[in-house]
Amino acid sequence: MKKQIALLSVLGVAAMLVLPGCDFGGGRRKDPDAKEYASAATDESDGPVLVYVAGSPAVRMGEFHKRMAQTFNAYPHLKNLLQTSQIPLGFKKKLAEQLANQAVIEQWSYKQNIDQDAEFQKTLANAYTELKRLLMAQHFEKGLLANIETNDSELRSEYEKNKTRYVKAQGGVVASGVSFSSQDSARTFLTKVRGKLSQFAKLGDTESAGTFTDFATVSENSFGVPESIKKVALKARAFPSVELVSADSKYWVVNFAEKKTTEYLDFDEIKSQIEAMLKTQKFQDVFAKRMDELKKDFPIEVKEELLLDEQTQAEAKPQQVPVAQAA
Repeated sequence: MKKQIALLSVLGVAAMLVLPGCDFGGGRRKDPDAKEYASAATDESDGPVLVYVAGSPAVRMGEFHKRMAQTFNAYPHLKNLLQTSQIPLGFKKKLAEQLANQAVIEQWSYKQNIDQDAEFQKTLANAYTELKRLLMAQHFEKGLLANIETNDSELRSEYEKNKTRYVKAQGGVVASGVSFSSQDSARTFLTKVRGKLSQFAKLGDTESAGTFTDFATVSENSFGVPESIKKVALKARAFPSVELVSADSKYWVVNFAEKKTTEYLDFDEIKSQIEAMLKTQKFQDVFAKRMDELKKDFPIEVKEELLLDEQTQAEAKPQQVPVAQAA
């Protein structure tokens, strides 16, 4: 339940980030006195109408699914939900609500002639310029990346060199324990569980004098495991086995059930990610080389003295000490 709530929280924020963008061309402008909503939801091929505003179509299912896909593309770790159609209904409702709110704001804005306001037009023009620059840069970089090649040999070499990074299942010692405030109680329980380690969890969970803890798989990188228990676990050679360990002012009876070997992702499982990483590494050199070539056709000149003058003036100004510090 907690996991689902957390997921809905993330998706709720994501939904707000993918609301319909500005219409830079102004193609959706209508008479502010018109009752129908000036929207792009008139295309019936975009599916049935999901949201109406003032009785007119505002958002169709096609637009809804497009925004939903954008959300999941922005959060790659959630893509599996999109592919398996396991998207929570709560998220769908949240996204529909956000799209409806945006539609209402747009209709109000058109009727108030907000898009004709001088400040609005200035902000819109600046946003358009910045967006255009961003898309140009993305298009340029996309072209460079498309021409970067990798081969199977270098991908495998990279895989073998960094194989320890590609962990599928962390190895270590599967352990659980029962803590006691009294050493005598711990020894009594130790005697009780010897020869019954297959029932350790059940016996530990019902032990009134102690507290059962499942440490899962204990490794060098484990968190939340008392250091003394971790040391004993990593030195253990016989499995299953049970030991009495003192840790954090308590006495622990610890069951070392089995030792697991670390499992690594196979090359084919991680190949695409390695390829993307290598392309990113190569991109820096390719980008620098391409810029050098372009600068021959488009020479640049940077007036660095202006930056120096600005820096000099800034350093010459007396520093203002905040009131809190001055006091």
